[in-house]
Amino acid sequence: MASAEELQKRVDTLQRQLRKAGDHLKRLAAENGALGEQVEKLNERETQLQTQVQESTGLATGYQEEIARLKVDNQRLNDSKENVKGGDSKGSQSKVRQLEKRVAELVAQNEAAASLAD
Repeated sequence: MASAEELQKRVDTLQRQLRKAGDHLKRLAAENGALGEQVEKLNERETQLQTQVQESTGLATGYQEEIARLKVDNQRLNDSKENVKGGDSKGSQSKVRQLEKRVAELVAQNEAAASLAD
């Protein structure tokens, strides 16, 4: 059987080891908290980036639709110009001017939207 002195040394050793383990656990808990904050910030940033991607996709779709409308308007303008050249229709010059004005408005709107997207 071990003496009381040996048992006391063993108890002291175990208490030191327990304190060291407790200190280590505290450090790990602090690191875990810091890492948790970083993960939270990264998750927030990911959400922001996903929102920006969705907005950009919406803008791109809007631009594509606007381009399609401009192409239609341009085709109408070209058709009207051909009619004026051929003298096929009265008032064609007025229609051409209206379409040219509309195309200029749409181009200005498109440029304004593009500058806002930047």
